[in-house]
Amino acid sequence: MGRADAAFLSPEERVLPPELRKICESSASWPTIYQNAIDTLEYCAMANGMVIPWIVMAGEDFVEQIENREPLALLIYACWAALMARQEMWWTRITGQKIVRALGQSEQDEKWNRVLRWAKEIAHAETCS
Repeated sequence: MGRADAAFLSPEERVLPPELRKICESSASWPTIYQNAIDTLEYCAMANGMVIPWIVMAGEDFVEQIENREPLALLIYACWAALMARQEMWWTRITGQKIVRALGQSEQDEKWNRVLRWAKEIAHAETCS
């Protein structure tokens, strides 16, 4: 599923918070990389068993942005971690929760904070140790 395919999803069909796309659209740096990462994550979240391999599907350029600690890349990564925490395997739950908790400390503007709250709620990262 590419960028064009994701455009066909209605707001009700989308899995990720709409603020994530708004933040991406207002980003001056690397918009294509981030938009593709979001589109792919949305697709993987809807396809059974595809959340875990998303990080590979997102591409080397996106992973490099995570490694460089680019804020928007980390926010998208937190959304992936939240979806990982919803998986049935114990190790994905624990890993996802730890990532969300670690990345959930960086507060920005209200849209950013809504995405982080979504990730924490999805991952149950507030209630687990």
